[in-house]
Amino acid sequence: LNDKKIVAMGLINLGALDYLMEKFDRSLIMFNDALAIAQQLADDELSGFVYSELGILYSLINQDEKSLVYYQKSYEHFLKSGKHYYAYNTLRNMASSHAANEKYEQAIPLYKEVIDHAEQISNDELIAYAYSGMAWAQVKQKDSDPESAYQYMLLASQYAQHVQQADFPISHALDKGYLFKELEKYEEAIASMEQAELLLEKYLDTDKKVVST
Repeated sequence: LNDKKIVAMGLINLGALDYLMEKFDRSLIMFNDALAIAQQLADDELSGFVYSELGILYSLINQDEKSLVYYQKSYEHFLKSGKHYYAYNTLRNMASSHAANEKYEQAIPLYKEVIDHAEQISNDELIAYAYSGMAWAQVKQKDSDPESAYQYMLLASQYAQHVQQADFPISHALDKGYLFKELEKYEEAIASMEQAELLLEKYLDTDKKVVST
């Protein structure tokens, strides 16, 4: 059984490489083969991974409705297997898909679901993304709520400062700056952009030192 699961994970990785190279037909074959193994093993975690990748694949080929169907299946299987981080990361992907299509009213409850399970997820990066996504959804929705957007972005910053990934604080500072500009909080927008510039300089300096050694 372990050998079959390893084979399925290999197929998933190959499928992901294929869609990155825009070989979408071959990617779909890989994922379908992996899904057949997951269903044969009745392995919810493995099924969650396959459906998540299928969601990404169909998003890349602009079949958003189909993508959301697979994301939903991925979310359900990850929850069944107790893989809460992966479940709520998939939910965040669904919310981002809705937001990208300007369906902010559909994105908001999904972001809220992720935020409400912050303690269970225990991943600062994912929670920061959820708060940031919620902030943009609040300001972009039909009944725009700038103050809520501002508060959500401040909460995102609280989580962002604990993320270990070196480039994340840079992208977050930029994201925050763009939102504050949207909210016409220009002084705070400038401060965020200056922070991003300082973080980028520090990041590049650290990268040079690593290369030189």
